[in-house]
Amino acid sequence: MKSIIILFAGLCLTIILQAQVNKTVAVSAGKLKTLLTETELSTVTHLTLTGTIDARDIGTISEMHLLDNLDMSGTTIAAYNDTLTPYPFYYPENTIPSKSY
Repeated sequence: MKSIIILFAGLCLTIILQAQVNKTVAVSAGKLKTLLTETELSTVTHLTLTGTIDARDIGTISEMHLLDNLDMSGTTIAAYNDTLTPYPFYYPENTIPSKSY
């Protein structure tokens, strides 16, 4: 009986952990990280963005390790001039950078 309860609890936990977490965010360039909670950054699996994003937001997206589905069809990618790091870099508009701020 005890093993059946443990098996059932394990199956329930697996189902809960694999649940989809959807989030839609209207964003201004560079503000995505401020619009998501720490919990959302670590649990969102499906993200829809609208508005304007830049390289900083792409960096935030790359930190979302459970993200499985990303819809950026409602966004525009703005240019970003990174002058805060020791090696300034320019990220052009309408380009998804390979490395992000």
